Amino acid sequence: MAGFAAVGRVLSLWGMVMRAGPALGAIAFGVASEFVSLRVPVLAGCALCLVAFAWALRRMEGMARVLERSS
Repeated sequence: MAGFAAVGRVLSLWGMVMRAGPALGAIAFGVASEFVSLRVPVLAGCALCLVAFAWALRRMEGMARVLERSS
């Protein structure tokens, strides 16, 4: 039964991140666009997404190897 409690905590954390993340991002974009134009925060967000995509691409082969390993 202890495993179910851990799953519940992880799911509640996931729910909080999924609900609060976009709201915090919108606040950050709004505050940043007050000081600079909206173009700068959008370009920074695009650059951050490209960096995250490149990082994920580099790790994809290793993740596939681990996921396809038989138990």
